[in-house]
Amino acid sequence: MILKTIKDRRSVRLYDENKEISDETISKILEHGHYAPSSKNSQPWYFVVIKNKKLIHKIMNAKTPERPEGKNLLIDQKEFNETNIPKAIVAIFFEKRRSIFVDPRFYGGKVKSYFLNVGGFAYSDLVNIGCVLQNMALTAHHLGIGACITGDLLETGINPEIYDWVKINKKDFQLVSGIRFGYPKNELGGKPNREPLNDRVKVI
Repeated sequence: MILKTIKDRRSVRLYDENKEISDETISKILEHGHYAPSSKNSQPWYFVVIKNKKLIHKIMNAKTPERPEGKNLLIDQKEFNETNIPKAIVAIFFEKRRSIFVDPRFYGGKVKSYFLNVGGFAYSDLVNIGCVLQNMALTAHHLGIGACITGDLLETGINPEIYDWVKINKKDFQLVSGIRFGYPKNELGGKPNREPLNDRVKVI
């Protein structure tokens, strides 16, 4: 079953505007995200579930001048309408005190310079969040929910304002990514395009 789910999953960006997602379904997605593996079982993630329609519209309607679509996702582009608005967005934050860099359970709470890092994260911390996102996306697909992992929450016009919108302390938490959810507007497409596996593998 899991193998089929992995191959059948798609990123869904168009949603059925008339169909809501139950709290029970969202809880199930969060639960399976929470079961993702993490370095030394640090579980550094923190979830903020956004279901407030005004806030979702605010996020989706934010000015993002760096994007090729234009300055405003909804107003400037006719193709952006209610079908692009998810029923829920889960913002995934990294709880800084749980990093293996600083958690006193690991390495005495001292930063170890031999760890590769980016933006203050250990790479392993970012991989942990990636595992969460994959679990959530696969669980959503299994439940018939469309999901789209997104970095939009990190863009100008949303970040850093989102910390105030969702009342999260930036000193203790750092936004890493987000994932949108909604029932698919259309049937999912066919097999995704993938380059030959042999072009991406070296066996030594």
